Amino acid sequence: MESILHIILLVVGFIAVLVAAYLVTRFLGYRTVQATSSRYMKVVDRIFIGSDKSICLVQVGNQFYLVGITNHHIGCIAELEEKDLIPLQQKQVTFGGLLNRYIKIHENSDKEQESPIDMNKIEVENLEE
Repeated sequence: MESILHIILLVVGFIAVLVAAYLVTRFLGYRTVQATSSRYMKVVDRIFIGSDKSICLVQVGNQFYLVGITNHHIGCIAELEEKDLIPLQQKQVTFGGLLNRYIKIHENSDKEQESPIDMNKIEVENLEE
């Protein structure tokens, strides 16, 4: 009977630890979102151009600013208008697309290896050298 009670206490303790971890994680996540969000400013886009160097597009109200950021300096590069912003279409790279391309390449190389050798081509190429 004691062993069953001991197992039940271990399971209840484990569940209590999981619930506490979940609640603490939710609380910290909520606080982080509040600390990093702003009512008046928003980082629209960011591109890293080197280690510890980036360019950010920051929106303040209806105005946009291009800001350069390094380890030791933050500077405004340009002020932009919304009409100057043109979204760039980036090609989506998916695992399935890469796999299909890899399969096609290797199917073609397999076909070339299986094709019979044309001796006329070899002789002509050898004569030209």
